[in-house]
Amino acid sequence: MPVGFPLQDTTLHLIDGELCVGGPGVALGYLHRPELTAERFVSDPVSGNLMYRTGDLARELPNGALELLGRRDRQVKLRGFRIELEEIEQAVLATGLADSAFVEKVGEGPAASLVGFVLPRSTVDGSAFSEALRAKLPAYMVPARWHVLTELPYGPTGKVDRAKLLAEISGDSVVSEGDEVTPTDVTDHVGLIWREVLGVPGADPADNFIDSGGNSILAIQLASRLRERLAIDLGPTDVLLADSLAELATRVRDEVAAR
Repeated sequence: MPVGFPLQDTTLHLIDGELCVGGPGVALGYLHRPELTAERFVSDPVSGNLMYRTGDLARELPNGALELLGRRDRQVKLRGFRIELEEIEQAVLATGLADSAFVEKVGEGPAASLVGFVLPRSTVDGSAFSEALRAKLPAYMVPARWHVLTELPYGPTGKVDRAKLLAEISGDSVVSEGDEVTPTDVTDHVGLIWREVLGVPGADPADNFIDSGGNSILAIQLASRLRERLAIDLGPTDVLLADSLAELATRVRDEVAAR
């Protein structure tokens, strides 16, 4: 739905797609926050009057009305691609599988990936959302992991608390040095390190490393941690060629048994 037209003496400007508001209703700045004031309160390049950068992305419709497209601060960069997280969220809702959807980027650099949080309309798992999105979005915009919610965490303002969502997937800590690892508990250790390296909340035995957000650099990290922790001969190629977490765990278990 468009937000319409400016009211009274308000002026609206689109600068590089960002909605900026001018006119007598614009404040002088943020209280005791000079850096944020300098960032958000800027001069109109035409009139020189003060205007406020809203952080909202918008476009002008043929009739002159404005339509909001999302937030500038929710644009992320992942493996060289600029991604609008709200575009993915809207695509999830358009599948009809979820009543609410939230997408966040987790991690940095090679370890970065997208995680989707969904409140489903019926009993479905994350693979259903991945399959539905692959027909609508490029592969780099499909979240590597999904977290199915039973309820939404709300903050004091009544909005969904995204920080609480992210806290739920902080992940298990990597296994610490300690007792000797035997073949019987190898699977648990491989799963823990797998989740730690990929930055995911959980892992299914059928999960594929690449499909879960892995790449060659992360494969080096995973193989290195497994070698150090389990004292086995394992390389990144073994990680990349394994069809699933279960297959990798079997490979590691055989190495541990052969020590």
